[in-house]
Amino acid sequence: MLYSDQLTKSVTNMSTITGESRFQGETVLKYSVSYPSIELNQKLLPKLYINNTYLRFAQNACRYIVNNYYTTACRLYSSLDREFEPLEISCEMSVMYENRGFLSVFFDTYERLGETVLKTRRHSDTWNLAIGKIIPIGSFFNMGTNFRSVFFREITSAIQTELEADADRYFSDWREILPYKLDFSNYYLADDGFVIFFPEYSIAPKRSGLPSFLVPYKRFGSTLRYDL
Repeated sequence: MLYSDQLTKSVTNMSTITGESRFQGETVLKYSVSYPSIELNQKLLPKLYINNTYLRFAQNACRYIVNNYYTTACRLYSSLDREFEPLEISCEMSVMYENRGFLSVFFDTYERLGETVLKTRRHSDTWNLAIGKIIPIGSFFNMGTNFRSVFFREITSAIQTELEADADRYFSDWREILPYKLDFSNYYLADDGFVIFFPEYSIAPKRSGLPSFLVPYKRFGSTLRYDL
């Protein structure tokens, strides 16, 4: 197992790009994209690569928003009789883990019309800062570890517990669809364990948001490669 004194430390700052688009003199679309920049105590090249990656991500996200949402915003403005509220697209970053040489973040993208959230999407990245690469969840386990079965068992148990308090929190066929909806690229690190999340409507109705499940590191015992 690798320990923290063998790994790179970091400090993460956040920046935000904002903008708006107008139609017939009215603001119809507002957008904001937050992104991280890191300071490393060593290894200049990973720092530059990671920071440039997220700067390009933010710039591309802004272009994507304008190119894909402006027409929709104009149509909404033209079709609504009431006082118009701009369509707002925001991509908000959260740093979930910054320790032991790893940086784990996720980005939630919200589509809002007034106070109504129309849609939420989440994307996550976990970096090994020593090499400056995004790594899959399997990288945290020793070769041959059947980590998938542990996650599946823990998530199944958590859903069953939640259903005891709220019988409609998940779709009635969640047992059948869970193996197909469980995507191990949808993960991030937290202080106490791995978090696996699911998109809206994948295993639960919209009111349940983005179902997320914390699986403690201790569940994996000595199969973990790192001291997280």
